[in-house]
Amino acid sequence: MREILSSIIAFQEALQSNKLVRVVTFNFFNSPANSKQLDELSASGKIEKTVLDFYRVSDGFEISWQPVESSLEEHEIVGKVKVNPFQKVVRNWSGVVYFGDEPENSPRRKFFPVDFFVPEAAAGFCSLEGYRNMMYLFKFEGDLIPLYVDFKNYLRCMLAAKGCLYWQYLLLELFSGTENAVSSRIKEFLPRLFPEFTFRSFENLFNEVRVR
Repeated sequence: MREILSSIIAFQEALQSNKLVRVVTFNFFNSPANSKQLDELSASGKIEKTVLDFYRVSDGFEISWQPVESSLEEHEIVGKVKVNPFQKVVRNWSGVVYFGDEPENSPRRKFFPVDFFVPEAAAGFCSLEGYRNMMYLFKFEGDLIPLYVDFKNYLRCMLAAKGCLYWQYLLLELFSGTENAVSSRIKEFLPRLFPEFTFRSFENLFNEVRVR
């Protein structure tokens, strides 16, 4: 997982040298999470392993960037990533993710937002049996949307997509086989800021790392 951390730092340097974007926020949160707690949770088997691996070396980070060209911001081509500190992840999410009338066996009761990138949506893990091997997108209504990547590879895909707002919809296109309005917008406009981004390379990465 340290190589992912190194890649995130390299991404920061690349953003700062890119004259087409303006870095708004790039922060790492304090020290790694409590190792004893992580060991206990690892032994329980309820949390996707690479989530815990990440928090052994970092306690989260936040990235936001904006395009210098304002018209791209109008197309929501901005950067938004906020991987919260571990204690903010494993809190009680009653009243936010689910409410009192939620069925006891609902996956939403066991969903924990990790990347809380905007107030209305987050990506996270689910500790309910049968849901533990991948990340999910949740828009605070409806069902959890499987992303078919573990957390380590979620971060790899995030870096490949430059942390662009709602980049997760690129994954949705790939595993559904159907283009959506958000993925179409990202594919059209993101290369204007990051010429090295191609949907084909993103697809190749996903095919390499997806949970099957």
